[in-house]
Amino acid sequence: MTYPLVSIIVITYNQSKYIAECIDSIISQDYSNMEIVIVDDCSNDGTQEIINNYVTKYPGQLKAKFAKKNKGITQNSNLGLSLCKGEYIALTGGDDVFMPGKISRQIDWFKENNMRSLCGHDAFWIDKNGNYLDKKSSDFIPISSGDGPCGIIKHGPPFPSSSMMFKASNIPNYSFHPKLKIISDWKFMIDIVSDNSSYGYIDGVYLKYRKHSESITSKLNHVHYIDQLKTVILCLVHFKGKYFVCWFAFFMYGFRRKVLKIF
Repeated sequence: MTYPLVSIIVITYNQSKYIAECIDSIISQDYSNMEIVIVDDCSNDGTQEIINNYVTKYPGQLKAKFAKKNKGITQNSNLGLSLCKGEYIALTGGDDVFMPGKISRQIDWFKENNMRSLCGHDAFWIDKNGNYLDKKSSDFIPISSGDGPCGIIKHGPPFPSSSMMFKASNIPNYSFHPKLKIISDWKFMIDIVSDNSSYGYIDGVYLKYRKHSESITSKLNHVHYIDQLKTVILCLVHFKGKYFVCWFAFFMYGFRRKVLKIF
């Protein structure tokens, strides 16, 4: 049996408290044919020193790139993609933690059908100290599967971004769209399955997602909304209005959710 190379991108910025646990959780995976690509967005809290220690300890398996100035999550993610050699690529933040069996289970999922291009899974939520918050990502947005972009457009990302693995051959030529500052993962997932390939998930929970006030997703809410609107516009232009009905359904679902919250 052949085991394809998997590249795992770790995106970091000032995560000295968490980066070692993140890297250890990847190294301890039961999948041997993988490379770890760490891209640091000009940290100034000691994160880079910790990363360098791991690169020295695991030569050949880990490689790191340090930005000379802060570029933001989208550009940093694209830098990571440019360094990957794997047939499949997984993505995570430097404050999240992989759970045992994640990589091997996702590769097994891909091998079941060559039309599969995007895979994810559920995630436990933990606090800054690693304590479980008695929440899972699926408590807020159901984990889902489907074919092509329409389902991802209507319901949003089908699983947490830090859980996803995807085929490198399906990455668009611009990678994560450069016009999106923070919420570039939604458009990216849509692009990955734009050839009408399948997205889906493995059963179980294989990630600890760290929720804390220092994370980028806890800040800049106005930028999130702007990026969501840009995603709609970019997709309508990119696909020449092809998924207009799917976008209409997205707004209707969103309106319905807000009404239910009120009543």
